[in-house]
Amino acid sequence: MESTAISRVTPLRETTGSLGTEPIRVAPHNTEAEQALLGAIFRNNLAHGRVSDFLEAEHFGNAVHARIYAAIGKLIERGQVANPVTLKNLFDQDGALAEIGGAQYLTRLAEAAVTIINAEDYGRRIHDLHVMQSHLPVFLMPWTVVHLINESSPLFGHTAETLSAATARIFVTIEARDQALSALVQDTKDYPIDHIRFGLHFADAVTVDESGNAIADLSRISVLEQDAT
Repeated sequence: MESTAISRVTPLRETTGSLGTEPIRVAPHNTEAEQALLGAIFRNNLAHGRVSDFLEAEHFGNAVHARIYAAIGKLIERGQVANPVTLKNLFDQDGALAEIGGAQYLTRLAEAAVTIINAEDYGRRIHDLHVMQSHLPVFLMPWTVVHLINESSPLFGHTAETLSAATARIFVTIEARDQALSALVQDTKDYPIDHIRFGLHFADAVTVDESGNAIADLSRISVLEQDAT
């Protein structure tokens, strides 16, 4: 069994580095700024007031960070303290957060924060990168990710039937540093087993004409073809 996935740098569920199907698109986000802002708010909830007027959860590139930020906002609106302890119960069953350490990840964010002085600056960086995404051209940087299934693969020996019986989920994570943005960009896509197609691969959507120009046929971008037997 061999699977091929196309990953874009825009997440549904994500993990972080240092501490559903949409068009292929690069969406940079600053992981360090997101972590620093969340940690600052955990340290002192007043930091939330410095960014809440312009920063929304949807501006975060990392989907886990977006959910944490949204949960923080709801607690503060109710007059409650938002910290790793008060958020723990909300995220105990969050599979994406569990992949990066669960509630301990929230604690690490708080422990890594030193000051709230730069909270607004972090928020502006996150917001501005989100605005930049709307101006990025589609198909700027397509990725084809291939995972070789051999003895060292966690998928080795499994079939479509055994994975389905186990209600498996496959997480594909891409991480890189964008030199133009001077930012860490990453994506984690979560594939439930019923979204995986076995024995198929993406059809070639790019051809080269007689002049050597690459031509992308976007009508074929989601076309699947049968693997050779």
